Amino acid sequence: MTAVRITLAQHQFRKPRPFFDRSGLFLAFGISGEDYSREERMRRRFEEETFTHHVTVSLAPPLEPGDYHLEGVPDEVSQRPWIVSRKGTATTTLSDDGWVAFQAWLDGGLRVVNSSPQTNPASPPGSRG
Repeated sequence: MTAVRITLAQHQFRKPRPFFDRSGLFLAFGISGEDYSREERMRRRFEEETFTHHVTVSLAPPLEPGDYHLEGVPDEVSQRPWIVSRKGTATTTLSDDGWVAFQAWLDGGLRVVNSSPQTNPASPPGSRG
C-alpha cells in the first residue's frame, strides 16, 4: 500500500442518456434469436443511470497507470475502482450518495489515503462500461 494525498478534486455531472433497446424492433421485423449480450447491456445501463458523477482527483505522489483501490475514503467511494491515467490523475464514477459522502470527506480535511493496485480477474484494467 502506498500513502498518497489528494491535492485537487474535480467533479462533472453526467446526465444519463436515454436507453433504446433494439430487441423489440428486431422482433417486429421477424428477426428473433437469443440475446447473448443482454446482461452486459443491462449492467452498463445500470451503471450509466446510477453512477452519474464523474470525479477526477490529482494525487501526490503520482501513481503508476492502472486500476487502484483507495482506502481511507468513505465506503460508498472505496467500492468503485479508481483508474489512474499516465498524467497521474485518478478517475472514478460515483452515485449521488457517494458524491455527497466524498464531498463531506474532502471538507473534513482528511485527504491522505492508502492506495493498492486492484486485482480483479473478472474485468480487465480500465474497463467500467
